[in-house]
Amino acid sequence: MGEDAKTKKPIYKKWWFWLIIIVVVGVVSSGKKDATTSSTPSEQMLNGKSGEPKSVEPVKETGPKVGDIVTFDDSKWVVLSVKNAGHELTSTNEFAKPMKTEGNFVVIKYKVTNTSGKEEVLADVPKLYDAQGSEYQETNVMGMSLYLGDDANGIQFQKLPNNISKTFYAVFEVSSVKGLKYQVRSLSAFGDKRLVDLGL
Repeated sequence: MGEDAKTKKPIYKKWWFWLIIIVVVGVVSSGKKDATTSSTPSEQMLNGKSGEPKSVEPVKETGPKVGDIVTFDDSKWVVLSVKNAGHELTSTNEFAKPMKTEGNFVVIKYKVTNTSGKEEVLADVPKLYDAQGSEYQETNVMGMSLYLGDDANGIQFQKLPNNISKTFYAVFEVSSVKGLKYQVRSLSAFGDKRLVDLGL
């Protein structure tokens, strides 16, 4: 072997080799940092990085609405229609006086199907809630059919035969119709309850 081969240093002992390594490591690290911090303009707006800070509202789960079937272990409920009747309920009978209120009468028509396997009777009727969480009981309308039609009946103490759908009405006297939700419920005394958005 010649003298040059004996005295030649390995490449990892050369100063320029380590300089290249340092430059390469720096470039790679910088690229990773840019990738984690860069985002599209729309992402920057969502994250509050462009202009004024912006907050993103969480998606709210929506509950059942008018026309949706709400299913419980022992029954199915459907709110068929809802009507803001205003300050007065007029009668189709000339001998029945109109019912008046300072607030609003809300008339709900709904259908219930008993699926429990036996005849049921509901004593605790569904309630109504407004946007502030105020609770409303059904208004006692004597002779409901005189105001709402011949087939109009409330559900309280009515017989609910198994696997037969029945239609009922409920009248509420409320101070505000904003954000009203009707509480449908299981037929059992301590069963589940759900709120149906009436869309008023």
